[in-house]
Amino acid sequence: MGWLWGGLNTLKARVFLFVALLIFLMKLPEIREISTEGRETSDAKLSGTLAFRHLIKGVIAQFFYVGVQVGMARLHYPIRRIYNPAPDEC
Repeated sequence: MGWLWGGLNTLKARVFLFVALLIFLMKLPEIREISTEGRETSDAKLSGTLAFRHLIKGVIAQFFYVGVQVGMARLHYPIRRIYNPAPDEC
């Protein structure tokens, strides 16, 4: 079947181009401007964002999650060398 599609990469490219064509031909809704009279739009502050407790807890959790991933990857290399030494170290 490889002769038909030219390989897996060609198939992926064809699927990608087909989806891109569908998105290009799709009718999208018209974007309307919303009136901002009477509203202050330039006063977006960090303190307003920090009012959401779940956002702060999520950022802290993500920080520790990435830290653990990096730490485990860092520990993996020395442990691997202990249990599987290179042939010249035996």
